[in-house]
Amino acid sequence: MTKQRNQLDPYSAPTSFRAYIYDSVILKWETAGAAAATDDKFNSKRLEKTLNVKLMAFRKLQEIQMSEDRQDPDGEFLYFYYSSPANQSLFKTLRNTFAHGHYRIGKRRWIVLKHKFKGPRDKHEMVRLYGQMSIAKIKQLISALAPVGEVG
Repeated sequence: MTKQRNQLDPYSAPTSFRAYIYDSVILKWETAGAAAATDDKFNSKRLEKTLNVKLMAFRKLQEIQMSEDRQDPDGEFLYFYYSSPANQSLFKTLRNTFAHGHYRIGKRRWIVLKHKFKGPRDKHEMVRLYGQMSIAKIKQLISALAPVGEVG
């Protein structure tokens, strides 16, 4: 069976990246939960400038669904839905994205992310996060959201 080009495939990512994600996101969330994410006020403009990545936070699930139907930007971007403080929500959604293997290697060896699921009140699966970023930018984003050493 051949894989479709856009099919998510976490095994396409380098082993070292998968190990980093396990230690820095999944294990951190599983041991500390929301406390893993910084309490700092989410500042998408500051993060966009620091990372040189287009970030968009959506408060309504319908908005991110409509956004997904548009053409993606050419560069690095990350769009996500949040329901709690944005830092915590983004970190949790990244945890879910990586834990469920909702990513793959795409063009330019960037990581393509697309996390969707059917919540208890949803009629069908809905996108919660999608985008594409280099491995280096993902690591910078994770460091900004959950600095090393802040969780015991």
